[in-house]
Amino acid sequence: MAEHSTPWRPESKPATRPKARGRAQHTRQGDLQDRVVVLRFPPPPAPPAPPAEAPAPRPVIGWVIGGVGLAALTASAGLWLSGTLGESHLRSTCGVSHSCSQADVDAARRKLVAGDIIAGIGIAAVVTGGALLLFYKPSPKPRVALTLSPSPWGASLGLAARF
Repeated sequence: MAEHSTPWRPESKPATRPKARGRAQHTRQGDLQDRVVVLRFPPPPAPPAPPAEAPAPRPVIGWVIGGVGLAALTASAGLWLSGTLGESHLRSTCGVSHSCSQADVDAARRKLVAGDIIAGIGIAAVVTGGALLLFYKPSPKPRVALTLSPSPWGASLGLAARF
C-alpha cells in the first residue's frame, strides 16, 4: 500500500465520513495535525456545606436535680395537707375545750414545719436544675490531662497532652 501525504486544507475533506454511530472514519494522514481540541468539562460541584453545630447536650444532673426538687415539692404538699387536716381535726374536737394533748398538737406542727423546710429545699432544687439546663455551656476538652490510677504497687500518676 502506497502512502502519500497531502497537507490539510480547510476545503479538503476526509475520504469517508461516518454514516452511523460506531463506524470507523477514514482520514488522510496529516488531517489530525495542527488541530486544536477543546475539552469542556462541567464545573466542579460546590463543596459540601460545613455541618451545623449540634446544640450542646443538656447535662443529666440538671434533670436529676430538677426531678428531686419536684419530688420534694410533692412531698411538702403531702405534709402540709396532713398537718392542716390534723390541725383542723384538733380544732374541731378537743380544741373547743382546750383539752388536746401536747403530743397531738406537736405532731400536727411538726408536719407543717417539715413541709415548709422540704418546700424550701424543693424550690431551691427546681431553680438549680432549671439554671443548669438553661445556662449550661460545655467547656472545651482539656488539652492537658492529669490522671491518677491504681496500680499493683500503689498508684500511678499520668500526664497526657493533645497537640
